[in-house]
Amino acid sequence: YSFCTLLAALAGGGEMLPNMLQRGSKDIISCITLDITGTVLGLKDPVGKVYCGIAEKVADGAWAVPTENEMQENFPKAYKSALKRYPCFGHSAGLSARQWWEVVVRDSFLKCGCPFPTETAFQKTFMKIYQHYGSKEGYSLYPDVVPLITMAHENSISLGVISNNTDRIVTDTLPMLGLHEHFSFSLTSHVRGYSKPSSFIFDEASKLSSQPPASILHIGDTFSADYEGAVAAGMKALYLNRSGTGPPAEHP
Repeated sequence: YSFCTLLAALAGGGEMLPNMLQRGSKDIISCITLDITGTVLGLKDPVGKVYCGIAEKVADGAWAVPTENEMQENFPKAYKSALKRYPCFGHSAGLSARQWWEVVVRDSFLKCGCPFPTETAFQKTFMKIYQHYGSKEGYSLYPDVVPLITMAHENSISLGVISNNTDRIVTDTLPMLGLHEHFSFSLTSHVRGYSKPSSFIFDEASKLSSQPPASILHIGDTFSADYEGAVAAGMKALYLNRSGTGPPAEHP
């Protein structure tokens, strides 16, 4: 599905969510919550290309740098390992977004068999990677996002964010892309200490929006976390699989 499918359905022309804007309907939607990575934003370039390209420039031939394929294979392993060691992006451990991503980036290179020769070399590489994803060069906005936002505003539907990510996604990334002003509230696992599919983070969305769960539609690209989590919390849900091959890699 795409947001275009949703737009047609909300207008009464689709089969999935017919007439949900009709006054008096028990199925009326008054709030839409969105996942961010893979739903609203995609990566402009693969993680392997970015990480290795930056590392090659910093190393300038002085030490071994993994191939893009090696990084694409090992980055997800490092990411999952960091989440297991420091759940909710380091919430309980008191890690900042930068500190959590330092763990991921360092381990990504280690798992490729390419440790940094010095801490200075690592920090220089890491900062360039972190800055890359703190700029517009790191992301692309899916073309159907703005029409969805417009539709929501025109129909007095509030918008919120529910993201398994660090707080940087809402404090830096959305403002950088001019999207933050469209959302009335945001919830990240890093700040709240709960990750989707936990009902706690969805319950918080209901409280912040002042809407009952049945009047909220959550949209995300991860079936278990977004779709099943929202449905279990009493919300409506839409699984948005943009690639058709599974969820994209996360990123700093």
